[in-house]
Amino acid sequence: MTVDTSKYPELADINEWLKSRWLKLEDVLTPDALESIKSEVVALLEGKSPPEFSKDSELRFFLTLVIIKILGIKSLLQRFLDGERERLIRLLERETEENVFDIARALGLNMERVRSDVTRKSSKVVLVARIGFVEYLTATRGVNEERLSLKYRVMKDGYVYLSKEELALLLANLLIERGRRIYEMINEAAMPEALKNLAKGLKVKKFPPCMDALMSKQRLNDDEAANLAAFLLSVGFSKKDVVELMVQKGLDNVEQLVESLMPKPKRAYIPENCESLKRKGICVADCKVRNPLQYYFGSLR
Repeated sequence: MTVDTSKYPELADINEWLKSRWLKLEDVLTPDALESIKSEVVALLEGKSPPEFSKDSELRFFLTLVIIKILGIKSLLQRFLDGERERLIRLLERETEENVFDIARALGLNMERVRSDVTRKSSKVVLVARIGFVEYLTATRGVNEERLSLKYRVMKDGYVYLSKEELALLLANLLIERGRRIYEMINEAAMPEALKNLAKGLKVKKFPPCMDALMSKQRLNDDEAANLAAFLLSVGFSKKDVVELMVQKGLDNVEQLVESLMPKPKRAYIPENCESLKRKGICVADCKVRNPLQYYFGSLR
């Protein structure tokens, strides 16, 4: 079976995709296509989840990465890939085992099909795949996903065993890493002017470097978490989104933290001023502003 790249655009080669349709990138940048990509990126900028790709997903995925690369906002890339990871996990969990193994092969994994039952926390788990120990370590190197840690795996005779759900999680993360590599290889200077103009025309409220750096960190200390949460709530992120992000950053008592920072009548919590952030080692650049919010809202002028 050939993997359906409209469902898994990370596996598509955009040049081959265009070539198979006798097209160049410039040919597909119609006003409707550009407006669609703009809407998706604006949704990301506003902290919303853009609609899932459907028609020409390979192209739309690539173009979204291009616009993010031209804008140069690292936290925007992370937000896009986080949403894509969740979509992939849901999709892979619904796939047939045969299709899942086809995707594993497309990713270069030497995976064997097995059928074995184990009991975890009084529940039966069906193991459907095994992969060599060394290959598993190589495949998961650099993948930031605690649930893929070896301490949660069944291991025997030099193999790591996986259930279908665990295999879906592994493949989703590997697809995301592949998407990240596509992003890194994009040469924004070589992109058509239509895409550069689209990015230039976006009224982007850019994250200040300090908050962008915190968004990119895997773990946050208490001061970092409080300031990032206060900033996100101040610029319009929902309580739900901020709570989910803080959980991903390894924080405890997240609900209590975010609730304490929620805007209230006659009182709004905002990030500490830049002098205070410098003393705490959170400041990473001299932005010539007094507070991260001044950088964010002032970038429109």
